[in-house]
Amino acid sequence: MKNGDKLVFNEYIDHYLELISIDSESLVFGNQEQIQVYKKLPLTYFAPEWNPVSKNYSFIGNKGQAYFEFINDSLMLEYNEKTVEFEAKKWWLEKFEGYKFLVLNQTDEPQPILIDSVENDFVFLSTYDTEINNYQLREFPKKDITEKLEGNWVRLYEGLPPPFPESMIFQFETFTVNTDSVFAGDITNPIKEKWLQTADGERILFPTTKSKRWRYWKIVELKEDTIALDMPDVFALDRPGIINENRVLRFYIKTH
Repeated sequence: MKNGDKLVFNEYIDHYLELISIDSESLVFGNQEQIQVYKKLPLTYFAPEWNPVSKNYSFIGNKGQAYFEFINDSLMLEYNEKTVEFEAKKWWLEKFEGYKFLVLNQTDEPQPILIDSVENDFVFLSTYDTEINNYQLREFPKKDITEKLEGNWVRLYEGLPPPFPESMIFQFETFTVNTDSVFAGDITNPIKEKWLQTADGERILFPTTKSKRWRYWKIVELKEDTIALDMPDVFALDRPGIINENRVLRFYIKTH
């Protein structure tokens, strides 16, 4: 509640922000620990109809590019071209006083993003922080490569005889892909991993529960019976930071 020149969050607890400045577009509150800037929303606004479930978008902004894949009604995947990482996030749509927001569950706190308008394949968005920033989402169709990936794959070596396996850690000399899982390993140490592809058909993703950053194989080349994969040595370790270490280009042939 507002109390004079203070913004009080709980009248029974000594926690408030003092009004530092005010103008036609902004309110600035703060205390010894933090400063918060509030921007005025547009006075004229019409909430657009938009449902991104199962859709894929390229993100265009002034700080680089990314890709958003809305997997279902609560989970989305963000691929950042700068960091080359896939990060799973919770998302939802929320209405407030007639305004419609896309809310992303960021690391520190949820981030509301105003949905300005939707025009054909484009979605126009704005974030209201210390400054107002405008962004675009452009929808693109999914390139389904599931049928090409399904089957049994064997490591392809040049020359004879083939070398010994690289290490005890790497367990994908052979692997099998079905609709939703990848199988590898042996009887004593079997591996079964859920997988899904990126919408652009360029990567195979492996969801992880211990980290928001998902592991992946990059598809360098995919033909009818051969595939070239940029993949890590250490696959089973489900730890942040390990997903991009010791990546090697490997070639496989499909044995059906």
